[in-house]
Amino acid sequence: MYWVHALTIQRIRIANFKTFNDVEISLSNFNVIIGANASGKSNFIEIFKFIQDFNKYGLQDAISAQGGITYFRNLQLAQSKNFILEFDVIPIDEDDATIFLFSFNLPQEDKRRALRYEKLTYKLEIEFNVSARGIKKVQEELILKCDLIEFKKIDSKTKRIPLYGKPVTIDNGKIKFIIDGINFDFESEFKKGTNISSDEIVFPQWVARFEKLKKKEKISCWLSRISPFLPLENILNDISIFDFDPRLIKQPAKMTGKKSLNEDGSNLAVVLKGVLSIQDKRRKFLNLIKDALPFIKELDTEESADRSLIFHVREKYYGKKKFYSPFMSDGTVNVTALILALYFDEQPLSIIEEPERNIHPFLLSRVIEMMKDASKNKQIIATTHNPEIVKYTGIENLFILSRDEEGFSNIIRPETNKRISAFLKKDMGVEELFIRKMLEN
Repeated sequence: MYWVHALTIQRIRIANFKTFNDVEISLSNFNVIIGANASGKSNFIEIFKFIQDFNKYGLQDAISAQGGITYFRNLQLAQSKNFILEFDVIPIDEDDATIFLFSFNLPQEDKRRALRYEKLTYKLEIEFNVSARGIKKVQEELILKCDLIEFKKIDSKTKRIPLYGKPVTIDNGKIKFIIDGINFDFESEFKKGTNISSDEIVFPQWVARFEKLKKKEKISCWLSRISPFLPLENILNDISIFDFDPRLIKQPAKMTGKKSLNEDGSNLAVVLKGVLSIQDKRRKFLNLIKDALPFIKELDTEESADRSLIFHVREKYYGKKKFYSPFMSDGTVNVTALILALYFDEQPLSIIEEPERNIHPFLLSRVIEMMKDASKNKQIIATTHNPEIVKYTGIENLFILSRDEEGFSNIIRPETNKRISAFLKKDMGVEELFIRKMLEN
């Protein structure tokens, strides 16, 4: 099985996690999460950080990064309810949803079979010990709803490179991977009864890695860590979470730093150098920054004596005089970081916490325009409690987080709420409802 992908998260469900009891949210390409302080916005973002840590470091370390089991699960529910993380992803492009089956992937075969999936559903469930602060059982499921397609070999002038015709759908159904504790299982179910065996899906190397992980962890094995050929690993690595700190952005960055933008933006100069070194990207970036900040005439990076990078701007008011990043306004460096995150970060999902931070209200409509524009090519989730952001976002892109009387965080879409719609028909702006805390109620 060979995997190439470009995906978007369509739905996510969270149960017994921090302030959440059991919530489900359907996402689009552009999503803005709003709510009062302590409503659960940060906890919603933490589930994505948990996903990243789980994939990179394993279950125990991911839970430890959340403050341990006590603060990972809901303090009221504790061990009385299982933790559940479940999400659906859909392919952006049809070709990116094709998985070639191993036994039909050889040049000498007259035909090749593949799975072209419509939706992938992943579910992680953790049962906690009643008598101790630990984990009793972990179960993972990965379900692919898919078509079975077939490519037939066609005549070729050269026998060295076999050619195959257009794919034909021969069946549709689903396949399921299950890891229950330390037991691995595979199921397939197709409408016309076509049988897909685990040998066509599972590499022998999977089994070896699985057995090795069983001995090491004994409680669970993350599906994506069994094999890099599963789509799950790529999906969970394709999340960027940004919470920019202008103080760190302004400081010189080590040239040895990673080329993708750090969560806090601290390596912005390194990323900026890479973007500006490619003519097409340079032109696009400068057009975007000048559109957002018209006073900027030029922006570039410069290497210092200790081989660190710093960036500077030239303003139209002062000719060739350079202003280096430590002397720039917080708003200028935040807008620069935001443009890099939206347009030049290659991950298909970008999460941005409080994108309006340090930016003048006059510019916030432009910030929203940029996020909407960038969301045509990637999925964006932003959190805010700024009414100007709420005003320009559009009610169809808003999600409201609030706490109920028991302290649980709930998520609603104001677009589907009849009471909110009634207020909006009376010419009350959604930002006014937000300021009056009428959205949460």
